[in-house]
Amino acid sequence: MSRPTSSTNINKKVLRYLVENFPTQFRPKQIAKALNMKQNSVRSAVRRLEEKGEIKKTHHGFYSAKITPELIKKLEIQQIRMHGLKIEWRSNFDTRSFFIAHKKFTFSDYKDTYHFQFEGRRVVLSAHKMGLVEVWLSCDDQAITFIEFTRYVAWLKGLLGDTMFYGGKPKLKQIGINIDLQTLHLDGVKNITLHRFVNAWSRIYQKREDMLRIETHLTLELELGEALNILQTLQPIDRFVKDNKQKAVEDFNSIMFG
Repeated sequence: MSRPTSSTNINKKVLRYLVENFPTQFRPKQIAKALNMKQNSVRSAVRRLEEKGEIKKTHHGFYSAKITPELIKKLEIQQIRMHGLKIEWRSNFDTRSFFIAHKKFTFSDYKDTYHFQFEGRRVVLSAHKMGLVEVWLSCDDQAITFIEFTRYVAWLKGLLGDTMFYGGKPKLKQIGINIDLQTLHLDGVKNITLHRFVNAWSRIYQKREDMLRIETHLTLELELGEALNILQTLQPIDRFVKDNKQKAVEDFNSIMFG
């Protein structure tokens, strides 16, 4: 005959389950089913944990983990990723002569369009006759990190040269930012779209069964250097750079300070 599980072990398992699935709220019945335990045992465990202040009862018999410094550290926001990137500037430079040797281009009465690849992502550059230059980076299926974005800017700078690129004071005009949160679920709806401002809208949707995505799209008017500084602040460089930290710092400094 197997030895019955002690109340301490049951407490630990229930607490661990609530922490790992925070901020989702559960009834004791749901916890018992997930952990393959008896409902009465789980019901007693959540009562003990609540009395100790380790979990909280939210409403109508639902329980969730209580926010603590340890839980905040565990749930630290994932690095942001970016897509839908558009950079533009005005240039007096003759873009047609600059790219005339490039094979993938199309000319029209209004603009010249050039096609490139950056780390497996499609880049489209349109140079209008009135001097407007627009560059789109297509990365909806391969959203980029901040470090990859700095590499992209460095690549553009190397491709176009200082005179053509920085001479026109490039600006970040459009950007999509997304954060993926593990083990969170939208119940009863497919997605939530918020479109409160003219130049911004957000969407929350279930990217995968085990992952919730929060996505924001912005139309901006930020000089590229300022945009890089803001994005670095949103995602501190040492949070997501591990093995190649020094190289990433050097890449960032080379873009910002030449």
